[in-house]
Amino acid sequence: MCEPLRGVFVAGSGTDVGKTVCAGALLRALRQMRMPVQAVKPVQTGIPASAHAVSAQSDAAVYTAAVAGVASTGRLQPAAMLHCFELPASPHLAAAREGKKLDCMSLRGDILAHWATVPARALLLEGAGGLRVPLNEDEDMLDLMAVLGLPVFLVGGNYLGCLNHILLSIDALRHSGLELAGLALVPSVDPDAGCPGVDTAAMLADNARILRHRLGRTGSDAPVVELPRLKNLDEGGWDKLARLLTPVALRMAQAWSEPALAGGQASSEEQNLVRRDRAAVWHPYASALDFPPLNAVRRTWANRIVLADGRELVDGMSSWWAAVHGYNNPHLLDALRVQAGRMPHVMFGGLRMSLPWHWPKGCSGLCPKVLSASFFPIPAL
Repeated sequence: MCEPLRGVFVAGSGTDVGKTVCAGALLRALRQMRMPVQAVKPVQTGIPASAHAVSAQSDAAVYTAAVAGVASTGRLQPAAMLHCFELPASPHLAAAREGKKLDCMSLRGDILAHWATVPARALLLEGAGGLRVPLNEDEDMLDLMAVLGLPVFLVGGNYLGCLNHILLSIDALRHSGLELAGLALVPSVDPDAGCPGVDTAAMLADNARILRHRLGRTGSDAPVVELPRLKNLDEGGWDKLARLLTPVALRMAQAWSEPALAGGQASSEEQNLVRRDRAAVWHPYASALDFPPLNAVRRTWANRIVLADGRELVDGMSSWWAAVHGYNNPHLLDALRVQAGRMPHVMFGGLRMSLPWHWPKGCSGLCPKVLSASFFPIPAL
C-alpha cells in the first residue's frame, strides 16, 4: 500500500474568484520552504487533452509560471493534469460532451494512483469552480472533497455581497466534516458592484473582519488572508502573493513535516484520546482491567473507517447493524440537518400549559386557559 494521501484541496466560493492564482501562490510559498509539493488538477475543462501540456490556457501553465525562479525539488514536476475536456463548462457537461462520465470514486482512485507515482510530500488539488459544481447528475465537487477528507484552502472573491457565498461555502465544508486550512480573499474587478458612493477599502476590510469573527465563533483558527488583485503576475508579483500566503503555507508545512509524519501532534492527540477512553469507557466484550488495543478514528465514509494515521479499514460489520446504508449517507445526513434546523427536540410526554388567548365575556383582560396536551415532531425523513 502507498502512504495515506496528504495534501490540501483548493476550492472556491464560486467561479472566477482567483482560485488558480492562489493555488499557484501557495505552491510557490511551499516550494520556497523546500517542501516537495505538486499542484494537481483532477479535472480541467476548456482544454483538449492533447494540448494541456502546451496550452497557455491550462492551469498547469499557471502553476509552472508560479514557481519560476524557485529552486527545483528534484524530479518532481510543478503540475499534473489528470483529466482534460475541451468544452469550457462544468466537469459534468464537458465530460458528457465527449461521451464520458465522472464519479467521485473513480476520481479518487485516479488521484491515489497518481500519488503513488510521484516523489511528493503532499499534493495541492484544485477543484473546478465552486463547491457545488456538478461532476455528474448526483455528485459534485464537494462530494469528491468529502471522500478525500483533506483540509480545504478556500478562495473567495472579495466584493460587495460576497459574504453570502463565502459563509455558505464555509457552512458546507463544516457540515461535510472538512477542516478549513485557510481562507484567501481576492478583490473582484468591480468590488463595489457598480454601486455609487461605496467606501470600497472599508467594505473589503469589513468583509475580512466579519469572516474572522464568524470563524472564531466556530472555534476555527484558520488564517484569513487578504490578497491584492495584481495586474502583472511576474516573478515579483508571485513572490508578493506567496509572502502573504505564508500563514497558510506554514500551517500546511507543519502538518507535513517529518516530525509530524513520524508521530508529532496527531500522535499526541491520539494518545490523549486513548488515555481519556481508558479512564472513562468500558468497551463491550472486553476486560475492564486488561485493555484492548485502541485506534483513534479520524472520519468515516461509505463503508470505510479512516484511522488517525490515515489507514483505511473496510467496515464489514455495518457497525453492529447500525450503518447498513453506509457512513455519511447523504440522504440521512440531509434529513438530520433539516430536522435539527427546524426542531431538534419537542416535549413528548403530557404536560399542562397556560395559553393567554381565552377572553370570556365580561373579562377586562386576557384570562389564561389551561390545556393538557402531548406533542410529537413531524419527521424530516
